[in-house]
Parts: sequence; structure tokens; C-alpha cells
Amino acid sequence: REDALAYRELSDRARKGDREEDERVLYVGCTRAKERLILSGSLKLAGDWPPDTSGAAPIVWLAPRFFAAGEELVAVTRSTAGAVGEVLRELVPARRAGQAVGEGAAPPEIAELPAPPPPPALGAVSYSSLTRYAQCPYRFYLQRIVGLPDVAGPPPAAGEPAPEGLDLRVRGSIVHELLEALDLTRPSVPERAAIEAAAAMHEVELTDADADDVAALVRSALEGDVLARVLAARSVQRERSFAFVLDDTLVNGVVDVLAREENGSALVVDYKTDHVGDADLEAIVASGYGVQRRIYALAALREGAPSVEVVHLFLERPAEPAVARYAAQDIPRLEAELRGSAAPLLRGDFPVAEVPHLGLCGGCPARAALCVHPPELTGRVL
Repeated sequence: REDALAYRELSDRARKGDREEDERVLYVGCTRAKERLILSGSLKLAGDWPPDTSGAAPIVWLAPRFFAAGEELVAVTRSTAGAVGEVLRELVPARRAGQAVGEGAAPPEIAELPAPPPPPALGAVSYSSLTRYAQCPYRFYLQRIVGLPDVAGPPPAAGEPAPEGLDLRVRGSIVHELLEALDLTRPSVPERAAIEAAAAMHEVELTDADADDVAALVRSALEGDVLARVLAARSVQRERSFAFVLDDTLVNGVVDVLAREENGSALVVDYKTDHVGDADLEAIVASGYGVQRRIYALAALREGAPSVEVVHLFLERPAEPAVARYAAQDIPRLEAELRGSAAPLLRGDFPVAEVPHLGLCGGCPARAALCVHPPELTGRVL
């Protein structure tokens, strides 16, 4: 076997990046402690010690920093009374000259820690990345870069009713999948069996109320002027993926519907299953989906459309689509606005959200111990 081209260099670079990321995660965890920090780990003391720390667990290269120069680490085994075979191993400093442990020993000086390196640069972003980043950059860092999963929320308190209804994300996924499978030559609301089959793919069973709710949302998409324009277009694509380069960053995503109308203009439709009540729909789009709207418009305009309409269709209120119109001359402005939205993310800034609440913090892996905000704030309902 021979390493071809720059394989060795790229491998060394990848290992170095992994090590730096490990150190960054450890740094974040350690510096969150307020009163007490407990570090645990295991290592082998046989042979030359400390060993080569390349790729080793943090305890291997961190433990020696707790001991002054001239001290060595020894393993001490203690049998615990009443627990056959139970052994406690701890690392203690022992003077080579035979000085008793801790006797007259001055605490070692700890050098000032250097600033942690910046997080790795992102080579690609999507509208969902930018939207999630805007909501809470720190949660974005933990989940999209470190890779921590959502965590289950606390169980309902005694006497508190459990939440009812289908999970909103699953509900939205089922509706989108049913809309994608519609026969546009004869669009109609799917039968109950088709709705249940879509739900089964998400491993959920629908109640009658859930199934009726899903059917009503699909029916909303079939009514009104938006679908009529889609059906009259010269070409229609559903779940159309796109990608374009802005400076050195790849921007990608998927649109629910892309229709090319007879005059060449593009119609982009994005279905929303949010609970909106009587809220101002344009305000919802501007605050929560503004980046998405700009990315959709840029993707269509850069593909050659002379103009584009981006429609956010809230299926709970289908008669009130939120529409934004752009033309080719808007491209420089849209690019500048998108750069401004993406700059903090690409720069590696990950502050904690200033206004925590349950809707934002529910399921966040930082909520239990890593977040600077206390539970009474992350669990409040605004």
C-alpha cells in the first residue's frame, strides 16, 4: 500500500482538526463549572509516562498539568472493606526524595490558558442552518458542530396533563410528503389509508382528530389561487434542490414547489404547517423565514429567471399567502443581506440566546448543565 497524492498530509490535517475540536469541547465543558469540577478518566502508567498524547484521551495530557516539576505519578491500590475485588485507583504526587505526599509542597503554578481556537469554518450553509443559528447560536454550535442530539424534556408534573396531539415536526413532515405525492393532473385529498401509511413511515399512529387535521391541511393547499397558478405553469418541480456559491460559501436547500410561468418568471411555494392563530403572517415570515425567502429568491434569479415570487403558504390560513417579489436588479441587495445574516456564523460566533424560553430551549442539550441561563428562564412560557 502506498499513500497517493496528498493523502498523508490530509490525514494529518484531519487528525489535528479532530484533536483541536476535542480540546475545544473539553474547554467548553470545564469552563461551565461554577463551584466544582470533577474530571475522571483512565490511563496506563506502564512504560514511559506520560506517553505520546497524540489522539489520546484528555486525561492523559491533562493530568500531568496538576503536578509540579520533579514529581512523578504513581498508582496506589486500596482494597475497600466489605467489597471483594473492588479497587480504587487514584493518582497522587510522590516526591522522588521520599518527601511525604503534600508535606510542604507548594501548589504548582498554572499557566494562563490561551484563547481557544475558532470553530472550524463551514464550507456550506442552508437556510435551515441560518434560521436555527439566528434562534440560538450556542445551541446551533452544540448540535450542528459538536453533534449533540436533542434531549427529552422533563415529564409532566403531578396533576399536569400530558401534551396532546401529534408532534408538530412529524405533523409537518407528513403533510409535506402527502403534498409531494399528489397527482397534479387530478389533485385531491388523500384517502385515510394513504394518510395512515405516511404516518406509519414516521412510526406514529394517528387518532381520528390527527388524521382529520392532516387532511384539512392538505385540502388547504389545494384551494385558492396559489395552486391554480402552479397548475397553469409551463413546468412544475416539487422538492427541487438548489445550490449556489456566495463568495467562498456553498448555499443549498430544497423548495417545496418551483413553477416556471409562461412569461419565464419563477414561482416558489413553501408550505407552512405552523400554528399561527390570528398572528400577522407577514411579520412571522419576516422574523422567522426572512433568510429563507432571500435564499429562495437568489437561487431562482441566479438560475436565470427575470423575476421571482416567493410565496409562504400557511395552510391554517391558505387565503392569505405571504408573498415577496424580486427582480434581477435585486440580486446585489439580496447577496449583501445574505452576507450580513451569515457573517457571524461563518466567523464562528456562538453566543447564547439573549431571551430564553421553553419554545426555544425545549430539547436543547445545553439546558440541563451547559447553558448560562437558569432553568426558570429556559423553562418559562412567553
